[in-house]
Amino acid sequence: MKVSDIPDLRDRIKKGAIWEGYVAASLAFAGFKVVMEPKRVREDAECPYLFEDTIDLMVQGIKVQVKSRSIQFNKVADFPFNSILICRYDGKEIPTTAYIMVSQVTGGMIASLPDSKRFIGTQEDKVRGYSYKAVYAKKESFVDFATLCSWLEETILHGAVSQTV
Repeated sequence: MKVSDIPDLRDRIKKGAIWEGYVAASLAFAGFKVVMEPKRVREDAECPYLFEDTIDLMVQGIKVQVKSRSIQFNKVADFPFNSILICRYDGKEIPTTAYIMVSQVTGGMIASLPDSKRFIGTQEDKVRGYSYKAVYAKKESFVDFATLCSWLEETILHGAVSQTV
């Protein structure tokens, strides 16, 4: 199956990149130097990872991944699920990168810091019709945007954390 065979996939990828830009701008307005990586999409949609392995944002040398969803929330307390899919699990290390979840409805942001507890579970891909291992975090381990910014300031001040993607 080719990427072009999946209806509206490029539009969904573009929409996700726009929300990454929103997060980058929010971090820049909070005083951080942010670099947004270009998006590279593999043509073969059957490959385990549809996207090239790139970091979404670099915030003063700290890797940050961004996920956006069309769900309504503004803060951790009103996020509608008990756990949050962080990323696909490759069978090696559980990633220790900071992850930001942004609402495509409200622009609200919550974050999973690198030291938060994460666990492995199974995720079903209904578009391509298969299941895969994924890394999740419990809702209660997420923090709000202000706490994320405080963590970034502290981490930048005292040196970057060890990170795996």
